[in-house]
Amino acid sequence: MIDRVNQNYSQDYLQQMHQYRHRYKKGLGQVMQQLTPDQRQQISSALQNLPQDLRAEAKNQILQLDLSSISPDQLFTSVMDIISSVASSQTSESSVSVYA
Repeated sequence: MIDRVNQNYSQDYLQQMHQYRHRYKKGLGQVMQQLTPDQRQQISSALQNLPQDLRAEAKNQILQLDLSSISPDQLFTSVMDIISSVASSQTSESSVSVYA
């Protein structure tokens, strides 16, 4: 009985994770499709330089952008600004913790 409950829970959990990943990648993919290959590479590199928790925060902020109201160049600038802002928040937080 316990094995059956665990199996059902595991299947539900895996299904939820799959749906989340599909939706999340689709959203970021829509952003990236509007950019040039060079811009995509720059954004990917910048995101990879962030720790995983900050990367997720940056991606969430990027997904909040209204793609219908900005040009691809404005989109690129906005995305890089978000990544820079998230990265600088990490730097200021680590500076505060050193002095605290």
